[in-house]
Amino acid sequence: MEFPASWFLDEVRDGFFVAGMMKRAWAAQLEVLEDIDKVCKKHGILWFADCGTLLGAIRHRGFIPWDDDLDICMKREDYNRFLSVAAAELPEGYFLHNIYTDDRYPELFTRVLNSRQINFTKEFLEKFHGCPYGMGIDVFVLDAIAPSPEEEEAQYELISSVFGILQAIEEDVTDAEDIRRQVEALAGLLHVNIDPARPLRRQLLLLAEGLCSMFGESEANELTEMQVFVQDKSYRMPKAYYRETVQLPFETGTVPVPKLYDAVAKYKFGAYMQQLKSGGTHEYPLYKKQEAALRTKRGKNPFIYEISGEDLKLCRQRDRRRQPAVQRRRQYQVVFLVCKASEWGGMESIWRAASRDPDCAAYVVSVPFYYKHPDGSFGEMQEEAGDFPEEVLVADYRGFDLWSHHPDVIYMQHPYDEFHTAYSVHPMFYTDRLREATDCLVYIPPFAADEFTAEDTRAVENIKYCCISPGVVRADRVIVQSEGMRRIWIDLLTEAAGEETRKLWEKKIMGMGSPSADKTAECSGKAAELPEAWKPFLVKKDQTIKRVVLFYTGVSSLLGNAEKTIEKIKRALGIFREMREEIALVWFPEAWEAAETGGGQKTAQTYRDLVFWYQESGFGILALPSELPRAAQVCDAYYGDGGYAAQLCIRRHIPVMLWNVEV
Repeated sequence: MEFPASWFLDEVRDGFFVAGMMKRAWAAQLEVLEDIDKVCKKHGILWFADCGTLLGAIRHRGFIPWDDDLDICMKREDYNRFLSVAAAELPEGYFLHNIYTDDRYPELFTRVLNSRQINFTKEFLEKFHGCPYGMGIDVFVLDAIAPSPEEEEAQYELISSVFGILQAIEEDVTDAEDIRRQVEALAGLLHVNIDPARPLRRQLLLLAEGLCSMFGESEANELTEMQVFVQDKSYRMPKAYYRETVQLPFETGTVPVPKLYDAVAKYKFGAYMQQLKSGGTHEYPLYKKQEAALRTKRGKNPFIYEISGEDLKLCRQRDRRRQPAVQRRRQYQVVFLVCKASEWGGMESIWRAASRDPDCAAYVVSVPFYYKHPDGSFGEMQEEAGDFPEEVLVADYRGFDLWSHHPDVIYMQHPYDEFHTAYSVHPMFYTDRLREATDCLVYIPPFAADEFTAEDTRAVENIKYCCISPGVVRADRVIVQSEGMRRIWIDLLTEAAGEETRKLWEKKIMGMGSPSADKTAECSGKAAELPEAWKPFLVKKDQTIKRVVLFYTGVSSLLGNAEKTIEKIKRALGIFREMREEIALVWFPEAWEAAETGGGQKTAQTYRDLVFWYQESGFGILALPSELPRAAQVCDAYYGDGGYAAQLCIRRHIPVMLWNVEV
């Protein structure tokens, strides 16, 4: 798989800060998924994105920003065929972790892993995009529920009995003799042999797996994941949900999802457009234990900066010799160091204020940087001085000697020095050198995330990479977006360096606001640049601008209830046509190429004819896939199916109305 180098940089997605190391882990998992997909395609095995991966595909066109793993599912027959060929077909080094390969494995699903250990070989890092940690994908299995109520109850009771014994063993609250009697009774009922000389847990799990797969898909009307089913008998879905797949965008590629993905998502998640920044049953991030193991093995983790005693000593020395804020000369100098031109907004408001001050000489210097290869070595040097706005005069770093100028203040945005997994600024701009060039080094994060609390552990774990970094520790002042964020940063730094350092961080970290947030607010108040072809639809006869509604129709609604969806679209288009003098409609109809014959093909043609009629009628805008983000940026309201387009509008806090085709 290919990813642009910039894909691995830190990023705020849907208000959530995603650290570069998480991007490496995501990419490694996508590589594992691609290898699984190759095996499945070769052997005609059907698989589906599941759990958070399904929701991410629908709502985010990629990972849910606060999710860290990939999940897929297969129906039992496909699952069994996958297990029969995967060990031989997957690349060397991969292994399957399940009840067949590990006596201690406690689950009835399989985990496909790319390594049994942390791996720093060049070949491994190249394939898995610089992530040395073992990454895996959970493969869940969908089983058929018994076709009759009587058979269902019998199946349920038997599986529940096995899991009950397993739970008693796990919790160690039941007398061993009582467990033995339960096992013997179950073995007698099922006419199976339980060998006391072999691990009991594994034998019970194998028995449970056999009971889960008692019935085939052809016999049943509903499918379920049995480990959930024994806890909640209502957890079941029509097998028609998983008859076919459609492809949805996911990061740089696509993933197969159930054909009726909207119905599946509503069943699994309820109001799935509502965001819950938690979930999962494993430690977050999933590589956390491996990070600690790497530090133990090597004495340090090359991806994680640790606050040194020397840095703390220098921090205290600089703090003690800092003079009160008085003007030492008639004109003072301020330098803004910017690595990525796209992050200039994180400095712009301060630069403008400095530029307006007649006593201030403000300079902007574009800092050269390197994207890192997967093995951590530097690529070609990058320099973006020519990409800044025309009004910003950018000094050439080669001709601007910071150490000769010794500006009163240096503002910088790059805190990691050599510790980021994806990039490094030129070593001459590492923070141990920068603090020698000024009396006041100030770090300002080039991003603004949604506010969160210390209880939001996933947000805290990601921001920790930025917070505990050389630039934060070595800066004289750090400006974060709010007082709440200030408290989180102080707590993280204190946890890392010791309670005796709290006062140092309390003085250093300042919750004064975010220039990045200011820039975002400024841009949101401006009219977006529109395609020329759209402009005639947006202007009224009196030259004022119409209100704009984005109308999105997804494939899943059509596949689930084609006739009602078509009628609903017709009614909606009729209403918007009548209101065309006041409201401009932007319709994005997701493309549908029906695989069915007969009625399905007829409905698909009706849908295409409707799109053609809308385009020819000329009363609204037909958006192309590439124009969807632009449409979401300019619209005043949203109507239609849930999904990626709705998510874009939710982030803008505009009215979003998700339709119900049944109404």
